[in-house]
Amino acid sequence: INEFINNNNNIQQLPNASNNSNTQTNLHAGSLDAVNLYGSIPLSGPHNFYDAFAELYEENKSDCNLQDMVTLIKLATQNDIIAINNNYYRQKMGLAMGNNLSPLLAIVYMHKIEQNIMQNAPNMIVFWRRFFDDVFNISLCPLDDILPIANGINSNIKFTIEKLDANNSIPFLDTRVILDNNIVETKFYSKDLHSGHILPFTSHTTLQRKIATLKTERSRAIRITNGNQNNLYEALCFLKTRFIRNGYPMQLIQRYLTNPPPRPPNSTNYNNSNINNNHTEITIAANTPQSVKL
Repeated sequence: INEFINNNNNIQQLPNASNNSNTQTNLHAGSLDAVNLYGSIPLSGPHNFYDAFAELYEENKSDCNLQDMVTLIKLATQNDIIAINNNYYRQKMGLAMGNNLSPLLAIVYMHKIEQNIMQNAPNMIVFWRRFFDDVFNISLCPLDDILPIANGINSNIKFTIEKLDANNSIPFLDTRVILDNNIVETKFYSKDLHSGHILPFTSHTTLQRKIATLKTERSRAIRITNGNQNNLYEALCFLKTRFIRNGYPMQLIQRYLTNPPPRPPNSTNYNNSNINNNHTEITIAANTPQSVKL
């Protein structure tokens, strides 16, 4: 999504690019989502993962031997065992969700799928960004024209689409994208089903980590809203409510969820004269509901 945000200025210039190419077609935006990606990746037969990996390996030469790499991947993917009622079963189709290697292999396989989509949809796709199996797309044709191409690449991998709503917007990850008259606007987005839970202020961790959480959320809001001050204000108000519900004091929230960002504290406030060298506080984690402070 960061790459998407960083390219937002280029998206806003798309109408000019269309005019330069004597194209008056309106742009269409939407998202594609692979259905059950992990469980649908074939490990044998046509379009199996190992063949796709070998093709990508040949395109990106490495010092590692291809056969050794494939052997190691097969060892990691063809021995996923599950126990049900004291009976043991080996997964024969797809990648196991609990396998640590599965996310990386799914990304590799999706890369091969999207390469084929690009080759079969020339001059149709203007902008394409993918996060795992979620794709955000801006095209010169309706998304309904791209869906059959995507679903025709591999019989095992099927996609669903989500189009712009009545307000010409669509959520993608933590961003709501608005496409109006070929101009793109991005807003901070959170699903209605989101629990709103973040690192609680009452959690037994350092204050620096809680402050880092505030700073990170603020930076994320700035990147997503891409310089739109109204959208940024709306995002910061939303985040303030979330932090209040997680027990953060208002003084801390106001300090770090502001725009422009606060100045760093004066270093004189932290000189040696303010430190009591006769007192040391140690926190020891214990196997009890509460830790012990000495």
